[in-house]
Amino acid sequence: MPLHLKRITFQTIGYRDQPEPQRGEASWKLFAPCSNDDYSGCILLSQIVGLADKEDQKAAVLALKKLIQIAALGQPLTVHYDKKQCHELHEFRYHGKERVIWRIRHGDIRLPFYYGQGKLIFLAGVLPKRKDKLSRSEKSALETEVKRYIDAEKLGRLQLEPDGP
Repeated sequence: MPLHLKRITFQTIGYRDQPEPQRGEASWKLFAPCSNDDYSGCILLSQIVGLADKEDQKAAVLALKKLIQIAALGQPLTVHYDKKQCHELHEFRYHGKERVIWRIRHGDIRLPFYYGQGKLIFLAGVLPKRKDKLSRSEKSALETEVKRYIDAEKLGRLQLEPDGP
């Protein structure tokens, strides 16, 4: 079964009137999993809309906006965030390798992500940060998403949305 990944851009997060940042060949590409091949099933966007607090929704969108701008530069993300904003969130072992889920923090929001092959950043979800540690269920949900990505990548079943104009 394919894993549909949709590109996350200014357009997809609601900044339709702003031009997309200029991307070079070395730019990071941001993708989020979708249950089908259009944005109606985008898990990340659904999670943002589902956040109970409007301030959390706003913080999540602003965190994505900044990440889109930084990703376009192609440099390591840690160059543009301090250690409290961007660092390793969770490690787990899968297919004989240590896997690392990173996170970006903006206000009370965490954006967990996984570095995929070929300058791809897999956005695994959005989490309100109400305490320092992840709960067991949050860890499990993140691991499940990243494992789906790893398996689809390994089996050649990633369906990436093509670059836009």
